[in-house]
Amino acid sequence: MYPKARFKANQLRDAGDLQSPPSEPPQKPSKDEEAAGIDVGWLRYVLDEIAEAIEPKKRCLEIEVMQELELQMEDLAEKAKALEAAKARVVETRARLSEPKQESSKLQETMLSIHSKADSIHYISLVAEIL
Repeated sequence: MYPKARFKANQLRDAGDLQSPPSEPPQKPSKDEEAAGIDVGWLRYVLDEIAEAIEPKKRCLEIEVMQELELQMEDLAEKAKALEAAKARVVETRARLSEPKQESSKLQETMLSIHSKADSIHYISLVAEIL
């Protein structure tokens, strides 16, 4: 219970208007209470005091939660940007890695071509010697 509401509840208890703090907020007076002549109007005042005491704390908590949510959203946005940058680096690295492979393939083709020509020249010179 908040200090202001506790103070008021203690005042009412001391005055004999309040036996013990309510465990649940009261509902609209029932017909039995009205028929019995029980005045529960004072309880509305106590509940209003409690609600007044709770409202600023509730607003403060809502603001804190919203600020935390905004920070988390900003953090998430930064992480998403970092992820996109990492994906771009992966694509770039793959492209750089494929270049040496392509060059290696071209060199192998060239080497095979040279070997083929060398073999042809060797065979031509053998044929020329034989003739």
